[in-house]
Amino acid sequence: GIYYPKGGMQSFADVLVKGLKKYKGELLLNTLVTEILIDRGRIQGVELADGRRIKAIYIVSNASLQQTFYKLVGKEHLKGRFIKKIEEKELSLSCFILYLGIDLDLKSLGLNFRTNVYPTYDTERQYEILKGGEIPEEFAFVMTFFSLIDPTTAPENKHTLIITTTAPYHYQGDWGAKEGRGVEYRRLKENIMKRMIEKAEKIMPDLSSHIIYQEGATPITLERQTLNTQGAMYGLAATPKQIGPGRFKN
Repeated sequence: GIYYPKGGMQSFADVLVKGLKKYKGELLLNTLVTEILIDRGRIQGVELADGRRIKAIYIVSNASLQQTFYKLVGKEHLKGRFIKKIEEKELSLSCFILYLGIDLDLKSLGLNFRTNVYPTYDTERQYEILKGGEIPEEFAFVMTFFSLIDPTTAPENKHTLIITTTAPYHYQGDWGAKEGRGVEYRRLKENIMKRMIEKAEKIMPDLSSHIIYQEGATPITLERQTLNTQGAMYGLAATPKQIGPGRFKN
């Protein structure tokens, strides 16, 4: 099933840090790794953006395949058939996330912690439109109210609402401006936010007049903040050819 860490996602990160410190580990925040150092086919460590080098026998990378092997390791250290195997893989779609702070009485509306909304059951058609770089007029989305199961995530009588929908990375020329700046980018972002609120209002009447705070994240935002290639929310696409034995081993 789907589980939620009490106290928010930060509490999960805090547990990892606690374990790291317990075993005398050192945590470096806001520190970009720019290269995995290799000498004669063996791992030597990593190099950081400021030029520092850290020796290591083992390296665990939580970056995408493309980031790890193309950017950090380098194709010159890889076999041709391994490079071809990566290139043949299809990335998953990304998503658009709308974050809202609201003052609606959710319990009176009878809403659950998580609500899936499917305006049409022709999901294959929706998927083809998304893969083509467009967002369907009628799109499926998920509404999540973390504050319904964890009141600590919002002030008293207020709630958090996250609305998520699948979105293509190459929408309107990579969202009008690949670096996530410019008038065109903001226009596209605000337009999707407006559409999402309008669709959510079919389930939550008058939602727009109860919004205290709102912020949106596009696939460009996700790529910039997570460094995940094209903001792919699942890494590799979960297609029949890429599940089970079709995926790369950890």
